[in-house]
Amino acid sequence: MSLSALTCHAIDPLLAHYGLRATRVKLVAQLDCEIHRIALARPHGLASLAPDADVVLRIYPAIRSDTAPIDAELRWLQAMAHAGLHVPQPLADAQGRMLQRWQPDAQGPVRHAVLLRWLPGRLLDRGLRPVHLRRVGELVARMHGCAEGLVSAGHMPADQATDGPDLNGWARGSRASDLRLAPATHAVIAAAARQLNKARADIGRGRDSHGWVHGDLHLWNLLFHGRQAGAIDFSDAGFGLHAQDLASALQYLRHPWVGNCDHGGQLAAMQAELLEGYACWRPLPPNVEQQIDVCVAIRMINTVEWMLDQWPQLNSRPWGPGFLQRVAGSLAVFAG
Repeated sequence: MSLSALTCHAIDPLLAHYGLRATRVKLVAQLDCEIHRIALARPHGLASLAPDADVVLRIYPAIRSDTAPIDAELRWLQAMAHAGLHVPQPLADAQGRMLQRWQPDAQGPVRHAVLLRWLPGRLLDRGLRPVHLRRVGELVARMHGCAEGLVSAGHMPADQATDGPDLNGWARGSRASDLRLAPATHAVIAAAARQLNKARADIGRGRDSHGWVHGDLHLWNLLFHGRQAGAIDFSDAGFGLHAQDLASALQYLRHPWVGNCDHGGQLAAMQAELLEGYACWRPLPPNVEQQIDVCVAIRMINTVEWMLDQWPQLNSRPWGPGFLQRVAGSLAVFAG
């Protein structure tokens, strides 16, 4: 069965674990996982759901057979939701299970799925203001605080790291065979990768700088609802630099895509408010601004790597060519 064509009938057996029944299913995202928004029949089987609440069904690809990373993500989401953070809360069935095994087609593979509360909110670009970045800073600090408690209790897999570019490969020049990227751009990225490897090693893995993080908290994974900032898509979570989550929020403010608003006039105020918001809840990492610069540059290389590995053509998205034209300039300070 094509998951993009899911029907209420197809998912009712899974929802039955929760005492729920669907009245409408809408596919809202189809990336690594498939995300479906579901309207429910009344009355609800879960007393914790408001009468008018929708839920989200996230279905993992069959290749995601290792459930340890998913379990870690769900534990963190549950802890954050209980702390009052604006994140998707996983729902447990009558047996207390958050992760479900699902086989919609008897001939198909077994997949894993989770049910979460639908998270209200809106994406902001042109309407983004420094006060919104303060709320993001507060959110990130509290997210890191929740994660720190789980790590201390031994509940998070010690070998799970956030996704990132192959800096060693770029530094060695082993990616230079991809002729879609101009040789001059390759050279800048290789030189920057060598410096960034050293800078990241110098930061180290002390608890004041390193811990469990979201890993991809860019503007399209931030939702604003009332006076709260919220976050979605925790699938890249793992151990990394705390500054990585601050850098993620700033990357495309510093380097806007074609078609997005240029916030250069208020960028300094936005970064200051982001850091102030974080500092209201927990100490900032040492030399945080330098760490952010390192993490933004690493993310720029990661974006290039993603384009080379995942896009059929480097102009597959409208902002691609412009991004590649500017990426060398954004890395020049590290390229020497």
